[in-house]
Amino acid sequence: MGLFALVKKDDRVGAAAHGLGPDDAVAQVANPAFDAVTFTSSSTARNFAEMFTGAERRAWRGRVAIAAIGPITAATAAEYGLATDIMPAEYTIPALARAIIDWFPRIPKRPGRRGRRSD
Repeated sequence: MGLFALVKKDDRVGAAAHGLGPDDAVAQVANPAFDAVTFTSSSTARNFAEMFTGAERRAWRGRVAIAAIGPITAATAAEYGLATDIMPAEYTIPALARAIIDWFPRIPKRPGRRGRRSD
């Protein structure tokens, strides 16, 4: 499996990532304390998505943002119904981390609405 992280918004630092193994991931995505999941490769997006049924992905999709490192990874996530909310202009991990931090102030305050893609 590839590397992914679940991200929780933190008002002090912007975001804090929590890398988890597959056994913990399924339980943690159901936890509303997480605000985003990151993908750094297509295989990561694919392997993560395949841990869930389509119904499970739809159940948390409105409240968990998807962060992809670039367009190829975003396209793979989209194959599983996971539209990318956050994608940096430069396809590096530091740029992805900055895009996630920058994205949180943009998210609407009303529940159920998604933010905009990062520039």
